[in-house]
Amino acid sequence: MKLNLKNLWTLLSLCLLLLGSKAANSSTITTVKSSGAKTTCFDFFPNQSPYGETQFRPADENFVETWCYQGDKNETYVFNADNASLNQNLIARVELSKDGRAEFVTVIANVKGKQTMHKSPASSFSPIGVPLTVAEAREIGKQVLTPQLSHTFDDIFSLFSNDKIAAASISTQSLYRVRAGQFKKNLSSDLLPWDSDYYPFGKSIINILGVFDRFMKNRFSLSSHAQAWERRAHKAGHLNGHCNGWAAASILHPEPTQVSYSQLLEAEITPYTTKGILSSTSFCVRWAFYGKRYYGNDNDDPRDINPAKFHKVLLYYINQQNKPVVMDHMADAYVDNSVISGYVFDIQKLSANTFHVTAKLKVHYYNYGSGVAPHVTVIYNYTLTTDANRRIIAGTWDDDSKNPDFLWVPLAQIDCGKQNPWMTMNRVNAFLSYIGENFSISNRSR
Repeated sequence: MKLNLKNLWTLLSLCLLLLGSKAANSSTITTVKSSGAKTTCFDFFPNQSPYGETQFRPADENFVETWCYQGDKNETYVFNADNASLNQNLIARVELSKDGRAEFVTVIANVKGKQTMHKSPASSFSPIGVPLTVAEAREIGKQVLTPQLSHTFDDIFSLFSNDKIAAASISTQSLYRVRAGQFKKNLSSDLLPWDSDYYPFGKSIINILGVFDRFMKNRFSLSSHAQAWERRAHKAGHLNGHCNGWAAASILHPEPTQVSYSQLLEAEITPYTTKGILSSTSFCVRWAFYGKRYYGNDNDDPRDINPAKFHKVLLYYINQQNKPVVMDHMADAYVDNSVISGYVFDIQKLSANTFHVTAKLKVHYYNYGSGVAPHVTVIYNYTLTTDANRRIIAGTWDDDSKNPDFLWVPLAQIDCGKQNPWMTMNRVNAFLSYIGENFSISNRSR
């Protein structure tokens, strides 16, 4: 195919953008104006991750997330403040009850680069991965000075205007109520994860990142050491790889399709090449994480995630957001991320407030190919306990049932500090444009 060459002005502009591509942190954000609404911000230190590695350090400064809460007694807007640009997939509009509890939450979800708005009753888990109210944030976060922001309250408010919320997918309180019967949901084919390699450390990904380094040097005369960083950071010789990067990229972005030979790079560029680059830059994204990862330590609980949360998360994302959910399907120290795109719940009533569930999940795995990733059926058995209104309040796994380790959902592509630092979004977007792909990996609204 003919490469998508840009004119001189576009090239010069892109070079300037790439040179300044390092994400701003909360201390370097500049402001236009502030809102009259009260704003309270917190630093959160994520203590769970879907990485196959065990050297993840929650206290590392690269993993601090800054979130702000802006609003009044009736509603609060919760948004990520790590970068100067507002990311529409990292904002929640929270409607509050009279006693200050989260009652309804509205978010903008991203699947394959398409944005959809969803409003649902608040539950025991957060769809943005952090607490939904200031009171809850105080319990686990560290309050910090409000950073200067490049956007205003009006910018956030405009994303959640009444007409947009009226057109959103809205779920009632019945979403988390249990009743006997069989309940099915499968996502449509355009929302399913694409197949790929998991790009094990020290193998094919090394050559792919060498191509990326040459692209940055030959196209923009910019230094790039993605290949060298990968060799140092991810040692070969074990089963670890970029399966979490594949899972995130295959949910957030369309499947790469372009094939070409580049004289500039002296290499053939195939979807396998591009998927490797996406899996590398998506090695860490902003995610919502559910459960506690099992490392094999004495105090780790192999029966976590609790089935009550497990059931609710699947209902919310697959049924409400039409978005796949990532799972580590076995509760052991080894992590192998796979993607859930559907379920069949066979629910039997045991008593007024207890229900037995056989969950048959459609689970996709990487298989080194193209198109939709192949899938298998994974079955879990558990009992749910409800309140008098049949709302889920607790759960237990069957004694003879295996259980997953954790669930997580990629929310937005960001430069988060754990991914290869030479694989920033701006640089990867430049590569995608060069080879003729018709999508980018940015989700920013401003």
